[in-house]
Amino acid sequence: MALICDYTTPGGLNATGAYHRISNINIDLRKRIGSNPTSCIVYWDIEISKDKDSRDEGKPLIGMFNASAVIDLTNTSANQFNIVKAGYEHLKTLSAYDGATDA
Repeated sequence: MALICDYTTPGGLNATGAYHRISNINIDLRKRIGSNPTSCIVYWDIEISKDKDSRDEGKPLIGMFNASAVIDLTNTSANQFNIVKAGYEHLKTLSAYDGATDA
């Protein structure tokens, strides 16, 4: 799983069709109230490569991105529990990922 989305480096270089892949997920239950949490905070780290071939070849990343969201643990939807898929769906709601497509 990954997203294809244009990316501009902090130095101003443009990568059309860059490859964005979640590389790390952290679930924080510490901010819950009581012993039975109803939500948690999920943090995703995203590695950005020039394209899929560059990633597959182990070339250096061109960027990193971080995102987070509150996940409702009372939602029993099957998709709710696929935290990787939820990450990509969340990213597509952010302005930085306007026009992103599934890889």
